Amino acid sequence: MSSHYDLNDYQRRHPFYSDGITKITDPFWNHVCKNCKHTFQTCTAIVPCPKCGSKEADRWLGKIPYSQVIAERGEPIVSE
Repeated sequence: MSSHYDLNDYQRRHPFYSDGITKITDPFWNHVCKNCKHTFQTCTAIVPCPKCGSKEADRWLGKIPYSQVIAERGEPIVSE
């Protein structure tokens, strides 16, 4: 067995959603919209609030704060 780390193999075994930081095995993102205070869950990190459309929110991946997730995994890919 090779000790060489193969990122592509890791990504095949642990695929990510389109934001590039959320694994399909992760819990849902919990959001609280900063504009209207609506709470909602999603599969990706940065999405508009379904109630008012704002992308400004406090976020947690399960119980892990957004700031900790991006410190460990990098910034998400944000679709327009």
